[in-house]
Amino acid sequence: MAGGLAPGSLPRTTAHVQQCVTQLPLQHRRQNHPHAGRSLLSLQPARTFRLSAATRSVEELEGAELESWKACMSQVQDMGFSEEDAQKYLEKAFAWKRGYWGPEKKEPEVPSTDKLNENLGFLSEQLGIEGEDLKNTVSKFPQVLGLSIDRHLKVNKHILEHDYKLKGPAMTNVFKRKPQVLGNNYNCDGDCKGECVRCWVQF
Repeated sequence: MAGGLAPGSLPRTTAHVQQCVTQLPLQHRRQNHPHAGRSLLSLQPARTFRLSAATRSVEELEGAELESWKACMSQVQDMGFSEEDAQKYLEKAFAWKRGYWGPEKKEPEVPSTDKLNENLGFLSEQLGIEGEDLKNTVSKFPQVLGLSIDRHLKVNKHILEHDYKLKGPAMTNVFKRKPQVLGNNYNCDGDCKGECVRCWVQF
């Protein structure tokens, strides 16, 4: 909530705020976002939303949407996952499970094999995550299948390269170890707004 803590929230100590700030490189604390020309914080909508359950269920799909879902299920299972895991990962990646996405995906999306190929291709070709490492990345962070190439994957690759000076194998190892970084879209700059799951302070 802008301007202070929400009623009932635990107060943040000065030490906590200082710790959050000092964990970030100077580029994040003092300069605008190098990719977009604005701070990450300025790109975010007001954080005064309520999470709600998905308005549709997978069981309601039919026709072309159902066929697309089945094709994506088969593709994820071909990576070595069970049918149960494939269903769970697609639901998380495309907002049939709402927790992660907040207001970014207001409605659940029907995935396509083109989208899966695009994201998996970026991970392997641009980030060097292949084979068993690719499977482990999807297992740890299935939302990676539904991230935007331009708004998430390219931007966060750029941040690691230019702000954290990580390139090549060093950058690849970061994404293998903490694939959640691929979905970061927020920087509280030490003034916590409760968006910790996708905040750069966690890095």
